[in-house]
Amino acid sequence: MFQGTRRSPFIRTLVKRALILPGVLLLIVGILACGGEGNDSPAEAIGGSVPGQSSESPASATPAMIPVEGRLNFPLRTILTFERAGEVDEVLVSPGETVTEGQVLARLNSDHFPVLEEEIARLRFQIAEARNNIKLINLDYSGEPLLVAQREESVARLELANTQARDLLDDIDQGYSDRLTAARSERDQARIALDTATDALSDVNRDLNADHEQVVAAAEQARADAELALDLARERLEDYRKDLSDEAIRAGDQVTRAELALDQAVDRLEDYKEDIQQGIVRSSDQVTEAELALDLNRDALQDFLDEHERRVIRARTMVGAADEALDAAKAPLTQFLREPIRDTEVDGNPVDIAKLNSLQAAVDLAEANLSKAEEDLSELQEGPDVLRIQELRSNVSVAELNLSQAEDDLAELEEGPDPVLLQELESNVTVATLNLERARDALAELEEGPDILVLNQLQSRVNLAEVNLEQARKRLTEAQEGPDELVVPRLEVNITLAQRRLDLAERELEELIEEGPNRDSVELTERQIDSRLVQMDELFEGPDAVQRAQIASMEASIARFLERIGDIEEEMAEYSLVAPGDGIAFLVNVEEEDQVSKNSQVLELLDPSEVTINGFVDASDIKHVSVGSQARVTLESLPGQELAGAVTYLAEDPRTERGVISYEVVIQVRLESGQQVPARLSPVDAVLLP
Repeated sequence: MFQGTRRSPFIRTLVKRALILPGVLLLIVGILACGGEGNDSPAEAIGGSVPGQSSESPASATPAMIPVEGRLNFPLRTILTFERAGEVDEVLVSPGETVTEGQVLARLNSDHFPVLEEEIARLRFQIAEARNNIKLINLDYSGEPLLVAQREESVARLELANTQARDLLDDIDQGYSDRLTAARSERDQARIALDTATDALSDVNRDLNADHEQVVAAAEQARADAELALDLARERLEDYRKDLSDEAIRAGDQVTRAELALDQAVDRLEDYKEDIQQGIVRSSDQVTEAELALDLNRDALQDFLDEHERRVIRARTMVGAADEALDAAKAPLTQFLREPIRDTEVDGNPVDIAKLNSLQAAVDLAEANLSKAEEDLSELQEGPDVLRIQELRSNVSVAELNLSQAEDDLAELEEGPDPVLLQELESNVTVATLNLERARDALAELEEGPDILVLNQLQSRVNLAEVNLEQARKRLTEAQEGPDELVVPRLEVNITLAQRRLDLAERELEELIEEGPNRDSVELTERQIDSRLVQMDELFEGPDAVQRAQIASMEASIARFLERIGDIEEEMAEYSLVAPGDGIAFLVNVEEEDQVSKNSQVLELLDPSEVTINGFVDASDIKHVSVGSQARVTLESLPGQELAGAVTYLAEDPRTERGVISYEVVIQVRLESGQQVPARLSPVDAVLLP
């Protein structure tokens, strides 16, 4: 019953809150209206003055904490460049990777590298071999078991060295193939140089025959175009980096908003579930109360009916008693009338009038009592009070209705939450979770750093524009100086030199093809193998003067080999980029096969042990801030950790952006010994303690 008007407990709770809220607002308005007659503040109108509150205005009160809108910064950065221009052969480090001092980070391409590396390997092998030979010669050849084992170990080493030498013979064949490839490359480069020199001579001859003013004008236009192209390339590079930083800040804000939305959706879902549980408890209590009320009303109705029965029984008893009392009163009167005492002085009337009157009064009273008792019995036999019965039964019906309503509400709540509303709340949580994941993914992509390919392309355009501008300026200078009559002879000499270089490269290539592999190295290696075989045969003979001379010769060879290795490594170092200290590779601006100059920014290293927060403080709080003010900083990349810091810089001039006035501040973050902050963009929460 009443199914069309029932509401769930959750909806009834919302309705109650909606009804309570206007009442609270009206109460507040009434309080303010009462206090508005004077000049008291709202706080005084409600509760008087606040203990300990200053008489200063809120604007002049010192805030507990001052928020700082800032970003994470690593001030210790090092830009690395190659010592020469060339083509990048390999990049040995990735963005975000930790590097140590002396670690090779990248190398330039060099045709001589394979030959130099092969020579270093051969020299180190010869050094190891010479040192082993010296040890073998200096051994004390006795018959002790330990020395016998050492000699057997030496024999094994010599056999291993021979095996390696035989492998080296195979490598010599491969080295010949590499040298042949290098010779062909040298010939091709010589041909290109000859073509370039020939084209230069043709260009000079054309310029000499052209009008000088036209040449200068064309050169100035080329320089202006080159400067414009360089400015555009630099602007694109800076815009890309700025856009990347702005996108990272926006992505961090989106992550924060998505987390807040997710928390709110989860709270609404949990509140709804909690309201359902609380509604079940309240409905259970209401069922218990309704059952108790029904029992009380039923008991009241039954008590009323029982009381009526008891009153009927008492009325019947009183009727019987009144009848007996009437009989008892009539008996003396009858007896008195049968034997009257007459007064002769009264005209035949009974003499004892007083007794007769007394007996008659007793009979009358007994009849009146009997009549009253019969009337009461007759009234009670008509039934109990209809209005009272109706009232009690109505109370029972109401209690039954309340019980039924409470049981229906409890049954509805025990069936579970509203599927539609629950699905809506769960959908809100799912959507908020997806939005948070997308925001975090976008932030993670931005924190990984800029797109290396795009950055390299932009940097390459800047480098190319710089080279073009330098060439345009050089051509303009040459054009302004006028035609140089000596240019043609110099260019002709360049052609002659290029032709000679080409002839030499072709002749060396032909000789290399005719000679084949280096027979000297092969013969030397074969002689070394034979020498080791002899050493294995002579292991059990004591060292003599000849062997001591051999030791001196091998030590001199070792010193010579080490000096040569040092020279080669210095030459190779010009093609290598080495970390000057420990740090993290924050930006890697090149890839393999990229062309770089001496000024190209190849890598950027940063030191994560020093961190600052660069931000802004609102102008209303700047009077509470000074250099040295303490700060508290939390980073998303270090969850659960609060870092301390201090203000090291405070701008004297304000900044106005969109009508908001603020001052720039720099906070130096204090890190514990060995503590590092992850080298990536991270949301910052910083406050200053005034």
